[in-house]
Amino acid sequence: TSATACTFTFTAPSSPSWLTLRVKAAASGTAAAITLPATVKFSGGTAPATPPLTKVNVYRFYWDGTNYWGDAIANA
Repeated sequence: TSATACTFTFTAPSSPSWLTLRVKAAASGTAAAITLPATVKFSGGTAPATPPLTKVNVYRFYWDGTNYWGDAIANA
């Protein structure tokens, strides 16, 4: 079994904001790739890998009016 890849699109908040996104991988098969908007910036320039099967990534973003500055708890 294969999960479907997912591309996220964010609608900009009306003012600077903190936002949270929780992504849980499938229970079996192949973990699906996720794609975040180009306006998401991570430390070091690289987003965490897609979580492995049954695991969760929790992303935290700060919207500054131009970019989403992100960090993550990966493979929880």
